[in-house]
Amino acid sequence: MADPSAVPTLSELKSYDMLAISAVFLALSAVTVVLRVYVRGWMIRSFGWDDWLMMVTWALFAMTTSLLMSIALSEINPPGVADQDTVNGILTLVVCIFGLYILTTVIFKLSLAVFFLRVVNQRWQRQVIIGSVTLYTLFGTAWLFVAIFQCGSPANYGANEAAGKCLPFQTVLRPLNYTHGVLNAVTDWIFAIIPIFVVRSAQMHRQQKITVCTILGLGVLGSICSIVRLAYVDVIGVKLEDLLISAPNFAIVSIVELGLGITAACLATLRPLFAFWFDKARTGISSSRSGRNTKTGPVGLDGSKGMMGVSGSYVTSGHNMGHKDDGVVTVTRELQIYTNRPSNAGETMEMHNLSPDRTRSGQRSRSQSSEESLLEVV
Repeated sequence: MADPSAVPTLSELKSYDMLAISAVFLALSAVTVVLRVYVRGWMIRSFGWDDWLMMVTWALFAMTTSLLMSIALSEINPPGVADQDTVNGILTLVVCIFGLYILTTVIFKLSLAVFFLRVVNQRWQRQVIIGSVTLYTLFGTAWLFVAIFQCGSPANYGANEAAGKCLPFQTVLRPLNYTHGVLNAVTDWIFAIIPIFVVRSAQMHRQQKITVCTILGLGVLGSICSIVRLAYVDVIGVKLEDLLISAPNFAIVSIVELGLGITAACLATLRPLFAFWFDKARTGISSSRSGRNTKTGPVGLDGSKGMMGVSGSYVTSGHNMGHKDDGVVTVTRELQIYTNRPSNAGETMEMHNLSPDRTRSGQRSRSQSSEESLLEVV
């Protein structure tokens, strides 16, 4: 028969789940954040405050997941009989993780707000975004200090909780917990719904709308997690021995919520990179099928040969489709790869002029501006 001691307990199984989920979302979010920095910082030269805030968000998320993984590892491979100091140390880490979660959500909401304020132009949409994020930031900041110091110094959390020196849960902490959870969920759903109005009123091709909605719709999954998380709020107020068993579920949902949110927010900025890769792939397939030299484009309308551009696009010598000026290869399709907006034939644009802020025109309508801003940022 198998040794009963070799069978993992329920607490150990939850620790394995917490360790695996934390590692997966930490790695996934890290990849998307790095790609976002590359696209916004190097490809389109439009690195903004939303990108800086997202980098801070990921750093806080990395700290949160690292602490969670350390707790999970200590549960899987316990050093021995847990004494009071060990329990107090774990409880201190739990308080720190809870504080980091709150701080991460606040910075994350600020990053999303700056991101969407670059997209929406309707007054009511901007007011909803600014109002909801301001309210959440103010409440979240206050709740951060209450959560950390609810039992005095976090280092003495276990002793103070046993001595009854913490704030009462039913009358103070429980209402604040639910208020924070509701505000968090409402703000998440605002960011999930606002893009629907923008895309619906935008004059975009159906394929473009599907692409944008799919990317931004990933944030809905994080919004669902913020609602599910409300079901675990009461575990913070149970007895100490039950808290250590129930807390992993609360932590797992929180990690999934933040991990999905960060990943979706970063994927929403990678459209220029995807367009560049797809254009390269299409060019490679066309070249392999035709067997032509990669430096010679298709035959122009006048029978002349074309010249390959920056991304496999071409300029015909007999028609004013583009030209080479002072060593800068200019192709009209290259502009569309990065901004996806139509440009006049023969228009000369250098790469550093492809920034969304430099390509806007003050004479476009609000609907057109929303559409183009959405395609620039996404």
